[in-house]
Amino acid sequence: ELNKRYLNKLQRTIGDLHDRVLARDILAESRYKDTRDFQQIAVEMAKIQRTLERMILNFRKKVNG
Repeated sequence: ELNKRYLNKLQRTIGDLHDRVLARDILAESRYKDTRDFQQIAVEMAKIQRTLERMILNFRKKVNG
């Protein structure tokens, strides 16, 4: 049986990263590229990326419970 809890958490984390990517891209197109908010998004993206990398280790085992 699929580990739905794990898959849901993975999906939320991917969604969080996607949200940050969109925000970064919007800010990059405007005068906000050099702001603290833009820098903070980059920090958050790196943190989420590391989380995803840890989450997908042994993916097959985790997803199959």
